[in-house]
Amino acid sequence: MRLKDALKFIISLLLMFFLFIVQVSIFINFKLLNSNFYKETIEKSDYFTLLYEEVDKTFNNLSIMTAIPKDMLLGSVNQDFIKEQTFKNLDNTSQYMKYKSNLLAARVDIQVIEQSINKNLEDYAKEKNIEINNAVKKQLKEVAINTSDRINDYTNLFNLGAVAKFGEFQKFRKICYFLGNYSLLYIISSVILMLILRLLNRRRPWNTFMWVGSSFIPAGLMTLIPATIALVYKLPYRISVATPYIKEGLTKFMLEYAYFLLFIGLLFIALGITLLAMYICLSNREVISNKVDVIQE
Repeated sequence: MRLKDALKFIISLLLMFFLFIVQVSIFINFKLLNSNFYKETIEKSDYFTLLYEEVDKTFNNLSIMTAIPKDMLLGSVNQDFIKEQTFKNLDNTSQYMKYKSNLLAARVDIQVIEQSINKNLEDYAKEKNIEINNAVKKQLKEVAINTSDRINDYTNLFNLGAVAKFGEFQKFRKICYFLGNYSLLYIISSVILMLILRLLNRRRPWNTFMWVGSSFIPAGLMTLIPATIALVYKLPYRISVATPYIKEGLTKFMLEYAYFLLFIGLLFIALGITLLAMYICLSNREVISNKVDVIQE
């Protein structure tokens, strides 16, 4: 009997582990590696407003340095273009983390920028009656390169190129892939463990609710506790990033992470409590039934 209880305890621990993995897998698929989540989050925040302000400052400084009007430079990279490039890079980041692509970022085509600036300059030169010589064309080439580099930096929020070469990051990428890509396997494994507990409780099937419920509650706590700590101590707001638009984006992402984990944790704990309540009701009903049988005898 003791051996059987020990086996139930071990299986219950394994079930708790797999239930925790299921939660992590759900988080990875719905949040961490989901590009749509990042797009929706930054679009609802002040991210693009702050990003446009940063771009405007940069092009203002570039205009002062090159004597090229700021409007002419900004005309080559309007707000829609910046948003589109940002979304492309978020898609590329997601695809890279899922091993669906080796492309880290969507680079802006320098020729597109150069052609746009050239066209704007030609219109400006005609209006001001200015001659465009080789020296001006050479300067425009440099400005186009500088502009494309700046836009690439601004629209690449996560900048995986800076960390992709490190082995530790590749290990993290691999772990995320296995945890997110095999969700169904973890769910099936959890169900199998529940069925084993049911078989081990053939004589008292209601005990299965106790063992399974006892696995759901700690599994839920494993996600609930860190999420609660992050929200109570306002950790997302303590991110030390000097650039306003990046800080805005990362703060909103961290908040969404925490709320999502909090919700999953509460859901699993609620399921665990429900199962324990079912166990108590069924076991009490069995006790009452046994007493009635004894009285009738």
